[in-house]
Amino acid sequence: MCTAPRSKTTISTITDKVLDGMAEWQGRPLGPVYPVVFIDCIHVKIRDGQVADRPIYIALAVTVDGNRDILGLWAGLSESDDGVDPARVGDRDRQRGAGRGGGPSQ
Repeated sequence: MCTAPRSKTTISTITDKVLDGMAEWQGRPLGPVYPVVFIDCIHVKIRDGQVADRPIYIALAVTVDGNRDILGLWAGLSESDDGVDPARVGDRDRQRGAGRGGGPSQ
């Protein structure tokens, strides 16, 4: 499948479906408590007019039950991006429900 030729229309259709699913995933409600949160980054080449290295950040949390949950993924501005603003990440996650409630029993 990876080596089979695909038309631009087919690629656009697939991309649109993936983006719709991503938007739904990004807006899903989060759990009220995450005892452990990891934030990490990888650098990838992204075409935005021209190809450039950009950081892709991931916020991975561990629930009170020990399950892992990816809280979010986002692209930084450039390779020289100074990093993640924890306040922005926290604000975004609180808007989706994290930090509400008193723990797993609520």
